[in-house]
Amino acid sequence: MGLQWAKHLRNAVKVTITDISDTCVKMIKENCQLNHIRVDGGSRGPRGADGASAEVEGVPIAAVEVAKMDANVIMHLRPFDYIHLDPFGTAVNYLDAAFRNVRNLGIISVTSTDTGSLYSKSPNVTLRHYGCHIVRTEYYKELAARMVIATVARAAARCNKGIEVLLAVALEHFVLVVVRVLRGPTQADESVKKLRKLVHCQWCEERVFLKLGNMVDGELQKAGSKVG
Repeated sequence: MGLQWAKHLRNAVKVTITDISDTCVKMIKENCQLNHIRVDGGSRGPRGADGASAEVEGVPIAAVEVAKMDANVIMHLRPFDYIHLDPFGTAVNYLDAAFRNVRNLGIISVTSTDTGSLYSKSPNVTLRHYGCHIVRTEYYKELAARMVIATVARAAARCNKGIEVLLAVALEHFVLVVVRVLRGPTQADESVKKLRKLVHCQWCEERVFLKLGNMVDGELQKAGSKVG
């Protein structure tokens, strides 16, 4: 993904790619060489009339920073305008660091491939990672996307930030959520207020979102006893 941005947007963006694995970092650098992209700093290539680097023989079309570092560390060290999280499995371990330094109106993209917990195959892992109880329903992919969004919203709120959901996609092998960051405790409160628990009846398929508050009203009688 980072190489795509560097190759197509060139000097319009400054791309940083990080991985903790020596093997992965080596492969990233090899891919940079194959795509005529220079690794790390130094002077940029010559610019054409349109402002893009000139793609000539021997001259890199762009430059990227490749760091062998835990993503949580680099996100704590410096601010970013756009963060794309695509770890193996769940991304919940990176959300707090991502929201710590992301700039106001920045964008965070979260890809979660832990479909076992998102698609109600491992309910114990779902509870551990997302704090949710989930059952298999006909709209289980929608529930997965909502769980990820809720987890993202809570992580943002812990850093006094709110979110605006730009995109939510739930496919067979992953869930992708893209949000815009809105700085301030008021924005955080507004995002958290939108979180609801869902009650779903497995007999009649009726479901309802519970209202905010500590008391359960008559709406609960319309639904069953399983919470998603």
